[in-house]
Amino acid sequence: AALAGHAPQLAAAPTARAALWLARAGRRVYDSGPAALAGLLAGLPVACTGWPAEALTLLGQLGIRTLGELNRLPRDGLARRLGAARLRELDEAYGRCPAVHQWY
Repeated sequence: AALAGHAPQLAAAPTARAALWLARAGRRVYDSGPAALAGLLAGLPVACTGWPAEALTLLGQLGIRTLGELNRLPRDGLARRLGAARLRELDEAYGRCPAVHQWY
């Protein structure tokens, strides 16, 4: 049941950011190994990243609708247009670099 207009979503993936993006996209994936990760992420809409509207608008103008399409863009151009932080988030989701968590 939705609570205050929100419905819980659950997803598990080999990386924390991939699990977050899968949950945002409403994909219920519970058991996927690292080999399946790229395929799981490829079809997700870029909006599941939660990136700022200007970044998502730019990607839409470039015809980029899915994470798979985004992942195929040249890395230098992606970092220049969206910033190094967005490139790092993409790498974290795909397991190409470790996620750094802030502890409170």
